[in-house]
Amino acid sequence: MAPGKGEEADSAHGFLMKAMDPPHELSIKHAISLLTTLQCLDPESEAVTSIGKAVSRLPMDPRTSRAVILGCMLGVGPSMLSVAAAMGCVLRLF
Repeated sequence: MAPGKGEEADSAHGFLMKAMDPPHELSIKHAISLLTTLQCLDPESEAVTSIGKAVSRLPMDPRTSRAVILGCMLGVGPSMLSVAAAMGCVLRLF
């Protein structure tokens, strides 16, 4: 593919900007940065990594999802699920 407009359309940023109501550009940059830091996206190509595919299948925040997956890989899945559940619970005392 020729560099330029086509390449931009293939990126996550380009894809999201084609939406009917696209997110703010800064929101896209922050999301891409977070997913790259979590190793869910390849830093050069923005392609979804294998851990990114696994993270996308869990209905939770990417940080929590990655922690649960890594916990399972390290043999502490049940404990990590308990921690993730506790993190998602908001208890109002007053």
